[in-house]
Amino acid sequence: MLAQPTLSICVPSRNRQRYFQETIRSLLVNLRTDVEFVFADNSDDPAPMRDFMVDVIGDPRVKFIPPGDRVYSMVDNWERCVEAATGEFVCIIGDDDFMDADVIDLINSTKAERGSVDVFVWSRFTYNWPGNRRNKCNVCIPLNTGVHEIKREWLYEEFLPGSSTAPRRIARLRSITAPSPRRSWTRSSLSSATAISSIRRWISKTAASFW
Repeated sequence: MLAQPTLSICVPSRNRQRYFQETIRSLLVNLRTDVEFVFADNSDDPAPMRDFMVDVIGDPRVKFIPPGDRVYSMVDNWERCVEAATGEFVCIIGDDDFMDADVIDLINSTKAERGSVDVFVWSRFTYNWPGNRRNKCNVCIPLNTGVHEIKREWLYEEFLPGSSTAPRRIARLRSITAPSPRRSWTRSSLSSATAISSIRRWISKTAASFW
């Protein structure tokens, strides 16, 4: 793995080991070395994830944060992920979501073309589990591509009112928005990568609304 990965993909979870494990398996299929994975378990029973991680923790890209001596709030569990992340950009997804680490290629090419980037947001593909569908229906998958700039001042006022500087880069809510890079999607409301420097205050303010 690189000294500093370009992207940290963080996955906090609590008592949803079945989905958490499948998400971890899906993420680790991508073998690129410029990505870091941070998995934070906040479950009542630590055994299922502890046993599962035996075969995973040898991957140098993986950081696993086990349950602590208390049950963490949702915000605190998110922040455990951010504290452990070392990537230039950080993204938090749900424990039954997926994002393609190949979005890093788009981040890198955009940075090369446009210079400094604080937040990178992309379109997402929405999927409902079979038991959660009222009716059979088609799913719209956007195929358009392109990068659109958003003024930094507008972004900060929208997500960090009263702040003139960004928190740390998360898979970032930020100055550049890009629709669906290749297979890169997430069902999470946080389909973005944000500079780690911009993140903690944003988590405290908004995390509850995405839970």
